[in-house]
Amino acid sequence: MLGLLLLNQNNATALTISISFILIGVGLSPCYMIPMAMLSFVTEVDVLLSKERRTGVYAGAMSSARKIPQGLIVLPLIGLILQIIGYNPHLAYQSASTLSSLRYVFIFVPIILILIGIYFSTRGSIQEGTEFLRLWL
Repeated sequence: MLGLLLLNQNNATALTISISFILIGVGLSPCYMIPMAMLSFVTEVDVLLSKERRTGVYAGAMSSARKIPQGLIVLPLIGLILQIIGYNPHLAYQSASTLSSLRYVFIFVPIILILIGIYFSTRGSIQEGTEFLRLWL
C-alpha cells in the first residue's frame, strides 16, 4: 500500500519505483509465507493427535483453499472493479481519474480486508476441548 503511494508521482525515478516494489513485496510476502509456515506446525500437531501423517491432505486443502476463492471471487471482482472505475481496454492511455481510482482500490481494499481479518482473528479463542493443545505446543 505504501509502495503505491510512491508510484503516485508523475516524475517517478528508477529509485522510487524500486523502493515502491520493495515495499509492495514486503507487504505481500506475509500473505504467502505465513500460511505455508503454519502448515508444517499444523501437520505436526495432527500427527501428535491422530498418530497418522496426513501432510499431503493438508497441503492439498491449503492449495484448494487458496485457489478456489481466487477463481470464484477474486478474478470476477477484478473485472467488476475495473468496469466501475471506468477502465477502457481499448484506450492506449487511461484517464487520470481511472488511474487514481485504481491506486485507491489497491490502497484501501487491502486495508479493509486486513481490518476484517483482524476482527475475525480476535474473535477466535481456544475452546475447552482443545486446551490440551497448549500443553503440546
